[in-house]
Amino acid sequence: MQIKIQNVSHTFNPKTPFEFTALKNVSAEINDGEYIGVIGSTGSGKTTLIEHLNNLLFPTSGKIEWEFYDNLQISYKKELSLLKSAYKNAKKKLNLLFQD
Repeated sequence: MQIKIQNVSHTFNPKTPFEFTALKNVSAEINDGEYIGVIGSTGSGKTTLIEHLNNLLFPTSGKIEWEFYDNLQISYKKELSLLKSAYKNAKKKLNLLFQD
Protein backbone atom coordinates (compact mmCIF):
# COMPACT_ATOMS: atom_id res chain seq x y z
CA MET A 1 0.00 0.00 0.00
CA GLN A 2 1.15 3.51 -0.75
CA ILE A 3 -0.30 6.78 0.54
CA LYS A 4 0.13 9.96 -1.49
CA ILE A 5 -0.66 13.28 0.16
CA GLN A 6 -0.83 15.96 -2.53
CA ASN A 7 -1.04 19.68 -1.71
CA VAL A 8 -3.43 19.10 1.18
CA SER A 9 -4.75 22.18 2.94
CA HIS A 10 -7.30 22.37 5.71
CA THR A 11 -9.04 25.47 6.99
CA PHE A 12 -11.24 25.37 10.06
CA ASN A 13 -14.28 27.70 10.22
CA PRO A 14 -13.81 29.17 6.73
CA LYS A 15 -15.28 32.60 5.99
CA THR A 16 -15.84 33.37 9.67
CA PRO A 17 -13.90 35.56 12.11
CA PHE A 18 -12.52 32.30 13.56
CA GLU A 19 -11.01 31.03 10.27
CA PHE A 20 -7.76 29.17 10.84
CA THR A 21 -5.58 27.33 8.32
CA ALA A 22 -4.07 24.29 10.05
CA LEU A 23 -2.48 22.70 6.96
CA LYS A 24 -1.23 24.50 3.88
CA ASN A 25 -0.08 22.63 0.75
CA VAL A 26 1.25 19.56 2.57
CA SER A 27 2.66 16.85 0.29
CA ALA A 28 4.22 13.51 1.20
CA GLU A 29 4.47 9.96 -0.04
CA ILE A 30 4.45 6.97 2.29
CA ASN A 31 5.53 3.74 0.64
CA ASP A 32 4.73 0.17 1.55
CA GLY A 33 6.75 -1.02 4.54
CA GLU A 34 7.85 2.45 5.67
CA TYR A 35 7.45 3.63 9.24
CA ILE A 36 7.02 7.35 9.69
CA GLY A 37 6.83 9.76 12.58
CA VAL A 38 5.02 13.07 12.53
CA ILE A 39 6.82 15.59 14.73
CA GLY A 40 6.53 19.32 15.17
CA SER A 41 5.80 22.09 17.62
CA THR A 42 2.43 22.71 19.22
CA GLY A 43 -0.08 23.96 16.68
CA SER A 44 1.92 22.86 13.63
CA GLY A 45 -0.86 20.63 12.23
CA LYS A 46 0.29 17.16 13.28
CA THR A 47 -3.08 16.09 14.66
CA THR A 48 -4.96 17.63 11.74
CA LEU A 49 -2.82 15.64 9.28
CA ILE A 50 -3.35 12.39 11.19
CA GLU A 51 -7.10 13.06 11.33
CA HIS A 52 -7.07 13.30 7.52
CA LEU A 53 -5.26 9.97 7.27
CA ASN A 54 -7.82 8.41 9.61
CA ASN A 55 -10.75 9.75 7.58
CA LEU A 56 -11.94 12.02 10.39
CA LEU A 57 -11.41 15.20 8.35
CA PHE A 58 -11.45 15.89 4.62
CA PRO A 59 -9.09 18.34 2.89
CA THR A 60 -10.28 21.84 2.09
CA SER A 61 -8.09 21.47 -1.00
CA GLY A 62 -5.68 18.87 -2.35
CA LYS A 63 -6.13 15.13 -2.11
CA ILE A 64 -5.00 11.98 -0.37
CA GLU A 65 -4.71 8.83 -2.47
CA TRP A 66 -4.39 5.27 -1.25
CA GLU A 67 -2.79 2.87 -3.73
CA PHE A 68 -3.26 -0.78 -2.94
CA TYR A 69 -1.37 -3.82 -4.22
CA ASP A 70 -3.79 -4.26 -7.10
CA ASN A 71 -3.07 -0.63 -8.13
CA LEU A 72 -6.59 0.44 -7.20
CA GLN A 73 -6.43 4.16 -6.47
CA ILE A 74 -8.91 5.80 -4.14
CA SER A 75 -9.18 9.53 -3.52
CA TYR A 76 -11.52 11.48 -1.28
CA LYS A 77 -13.25 12.82 -4.38
CA LYS A 78 -14.50 9.37 -5.46
CA GLU A 79 -17.58 7.46 -4.37
CA LEU A 80 -17.92 7.42 -0.59
CA SER A 81 -18.94 3.75 -0.42
CA LEU A 82 -15.85 2.69 -2.37
CA LEU A 83 -13.68 4.85 -0.14
CA LYS A 84 -15.17 3.37 3.03
CA SER A 85 -14.51 -0.17 1.81
CA ALA A 86 -10.93 0.58 0.83
CA TYR A 87 -10.34 2.56 4.01
CA LYS A 88 -11.55 -0.34 6.13
CA ASN A 89 -8.86 -2.55 4.58
CA ALA A 90 -6.18 0.14 4.89
CA LYS A 91 -7.05 0.82 8.54
CA LYS A 92 -5.89 -2.70 9.37
CA LYS A 93 -2.38 -1.64 8.28
CA LEU A 94 -2.26 1.76 10.01
CA ASN A 95 -1.35 2.25 13.65
CA LEU A 96 -0.99 5.31 15.82
CA LEU A 97 1.39 5.62 18.74
CA PHE A 98 0.72 8.61 20.97
CA GLN A 99 3.31 10.13 23.24
CA ASP A 100 2.62 10.64 26.94
